[in-house]
Amino acid sequence: MRHLSLLAALLLLTLCLASCSDSKKDGGKLGQPTSAPYELLVVAPKDWLNGSQGEPLRQIIEKEIPCLTQVEANFRVTSINPVAFRGAFLYYANVLMADIGSKYAEAEMQVARNVYCQPQVLVKLVAPDEASFARLCEERIDDVLRLFNDSELKRGVQRLQRQFSGIVQKQAQKQFGCDVRAPEELNAIKVGKDFFWASAEGRHENYLNLCMYSYAYTSADQLTDEAIVQKRDSFMRQNIEGETLEDGRVPYMTTDHRVMQTRAIKVGNVNVIELRGLWAMEYDAMGGPFVSYTFVDTDRQRILTAEGFVYAPNKKKRELIRRLEAALQTVTLNK
Repeated sequence: MRHLSLLAALLLLTLCLASCSDSKKDGGKLGQPTSAPYELLVVAPKDWLNGSQGEPLRQIIEKEIPCLTQVEANFRVTSINPVAFRGAFLYYANVLMADIGSKYAEAEMQVARNVYCQPQVLVKLVAPDEASFARLCEERIDDVLRLFNDSELKRGVQRLQRQFSGIVQKQAQKQFGCDVRAPEELNAIKVGKDFFWASAEGRHENYLNLCMYSYAYTSADQLTDEAIVQKRDSFMRQNIEGETLEDGRVPYMTTDHRVMQTRAIKVGNVNVIELRGLWAMEYDAMGGPFVSYTFVDTDRQRILTAEGFVYAPNKKKRELIRRLEAALQTVTLNK
């Protein structure tokens, strides 16, 4: 174990120096990552990772995404031994390294960015013994996942800035005076009062949906979790309906109030309330995950909500919901 740890440390130092040297030779420019979106490379002894010593690390890499209809981890994981960390493995966007050894004075999380490619986040968790390593993993699990997820969101935004739906962009500008970069396959718009819904018409697999709606801002009481969900249910009931059933009932979209999470975030310099949860069609067996961003537009004294929701029965939804989340990150409130 000690031999492997020392070898890994020396190898990493050598590669870092080589990378910096090569970067300087070509003007400091780094290439793009070669790994797929939301792919995580774990660098740790495989026999150790699979045993009881690696349990704290597995808690990080196996943690599931909240508010999905099935269990899905945050990342697709590839694991290698430290001596194999070379060649193509250097160009993963997300790298998580782990090491335990007496050479470390204390347990800590080390973070490096854009060492071999750009964007890249390299996180190393080190500790002098197993007990302190376990505590470190438990304490920093959310920090580690947030670093990787935020970096991947930025990659998603960059892809959307290059290729996006012009139809959705024009509708958002026309109806709400804002800008958004939605996935390019969203090519059909349904317009309602202070509302629009974008979907992929004519596509065999219509998984992605994006909608926007707004209403007058009168007080901070409108920004509670309960108030935001109430507005969501009201807009969706009026605007997203299913086909009329034989008994005359009309299915409509609603929110599963049992499965929701909210948090305050920033998009650029704007404060936003993020809501995650599950949607369902009343009177019908349809549903899936959604994520919404609620903005207070002080210039126009209104509240604007942008939401992405997925309908993909029996399909994995991690990449789908995250493509929509990246689109929400591009919303800009024009003056």
